[in-house]
Amino acid sequence: MKSFSVIVNIESVHDKGEDARLFNDNDYSDVIVIGVFDGLGGRSAGYDEQTGGKIASQKTSETVQEFLLQWYGKLNPEIVSKIQDKVYQTLKEAADKNIKPSRLGGSLAGQRLCTTMALASIPKLGELTTKYEVSLAWIGDSRLYFLSPEKGLQQLTQDDLEVKKDAFEMIREDPPMSQYLSADMKKNWQIHFKLQELDQRGCILACTDGCFQYLPAPWEFEKLLLNTLSQSEDMKQWEHSLNQRYQDIKQDDVSLILCSMGYNSFDDLKHSYEERFDYLTEKFDFKNKNLGELQTLWQEYRENYEFYLEQEEKQEIDQTIVEINRDSVPSPEIISVSSENNEPTVDPVVEIIPHSDEENKIPNNLELAKLNLKNNNIKDAIQDLETAFADENIDSQVKEDSGFIQDLEQLLEEGLQNTSNRDLIANLHYFIGWINYLSNNLVKARDYCNKASQYYQSKLSDETVTNNYEKKRKMEELIHNIDNLTQISEGEN
Repeated sequence: MKSFSVIVNIESVHDKGEDARLFNDNDYSDVIVIGVFDGLGGRSAGYDEQTGGKIASQKTSETVQEFLLQWYGKLNPEIVSKIQDKVYQTLKEAADKNIKPSRLGGSLAGQRLCTTMALASIPKLGELTTKYEVSLAWIGDSRLYFLSPEKGLQQLTQDDLEVKKDAFEMIREDPPMSQYLSADMKKNWQIHFKLQELDQRGCILACTDGCFQYLPAPWEFEKLLLNTLSQSEDMKQWEHSLNQRYQDIKQDDVSLILCSMGYNSFDDLKHSYEERFDYLTEKFDFKNKNLGELQTLWQEYRENYEFYLEQEEKQEIDQTIVEINRDSVPSPEIISVSSENNEPTVDPVVEIIPHSDEENKIPNNLELAKLNLKNNNIKDAIQDLETAFADENIDSQVKEDSGFIQDLEQLLEEGLQNTSNRDLIANLHYFIGWINYLSNNLVKARDYCNKASQYYQSKLSDETVTNNYEKKRKMEELIHNIDNLTQISEGEN
């Protein structure tokens, strides 16, 4: 079984590029390593007539390559931790020797020699292989992808951003990164590691943001890859076509490394993507589409595109549920009364019955809603809140844990800033209004309930949303109760 590779290396300004790459396919190793590094900071904080970003990406690439030689290209959590320590040490020594403390403002304040990293260790496997385990390590906003012949382009790594954005939003916004490699890394910053299992052949890609950030929609990146593939007769021609296409559209440095898994020949690889390319060309197009139409296409495309991201988030949520339930179950002991001296004793034989799932349902769903809001999964958070607020005991839960509810409300408010979907915005107003009603913040509750009620009224004719009427009814009931409570309060004053 052969591996085929494509490397794209484009500088936005000749001889001023700040990206670096890593590609190792040594005969003595049973893995292929690909990596990209995007230097940050422009012309600031450099030396020897090079920018800080250029120095950081190059030194990091060289350090990682040298370090991985002793591990034969293998990646695991321990090796990744050692890589981080080695890179930090290398960058810090270079910065301390050559650069004064950074005076940069904004997101790079206090940071010297900054770079992203996206690294993949890909196994060389035999012809009968049906499963692949690819080791991934990354930090910052450079990405690793899987290009599936059946499901298309699938993002494997989550960008490190201060405000979480999906791939569609990232094209129109440029939020600051929450972490990256640098000579002044904060203690809580760390390189991510993931062992990614894949059950089909395909291609792994490592990319800096210049590959995808300036295309009009996420699916246009996949179309660019498959369009150039369909017009090529071999890997060298595919590589040339991709370099030429990016040379024509570049707005930033572009670094891309693609490595195939599971193919006997280029023709075998090319043929496997033909149906996917035909489907993509027919179904997804950005021309003559307004923003709303593009968002509709994105909602369809993202189901496969975000499959592995959602899989990872689900594992995190499942772990959270385990931790919540573990904390809520008492010790398997029961206090009994001694017949001799009436002093409490512990009876190790009789086990207390753990709290039922019903008792934990409200806090569990509120906790899941909070986690989903933090990850900007607003739709999932709304479903969790609908489950929690359907319980008749929600009133007492809100009053018992006011601090948690305040945090939840703040996340709901942030959700309003992070979505343009009118259905989600109405639902966020709905729950913010309800929370404030239960917390007796009547003026704010009425404002949000009115906004939600007006939206549900406008959507009553939409038969695809079956609960608009019920939500409108609930909002009107809350508004009526708020008015009564307001009158009582004014009367007392």
